[in-house]
Amino acid sequence: MKKIPPLRVNYDALSQKLEFSVDRTVLGTGTDSNFNSFTVFGSDEAQETNNLGIPARDDATDGLIRGGERFLLALLLLRAQS
Repeated sequence: MKKIPPLRVNYDALSQKLEFSVDRTVLGTGTDSNFNSFTVFGSDEAQETNNLGIPARDDATDGLIRGGERFLLALLLLRAQS
């Protein structure tokens, strides 16, 4: 049986940011979990953001779980080196 995770992480190449979204039919209000928001944060040892643009817990903000809402993090530049 294939399981589809309710949390999706994408990279938005246009804005160069990580993008988090939640399937509200699995984790949103009116479901067994009944969550209405989520927070993405890095290690407790992080100062402000890590090198992926994920903020430390003290600097993180909540993202609402609603239809089509996306939670964008800080700018993430990816470079290829030879």
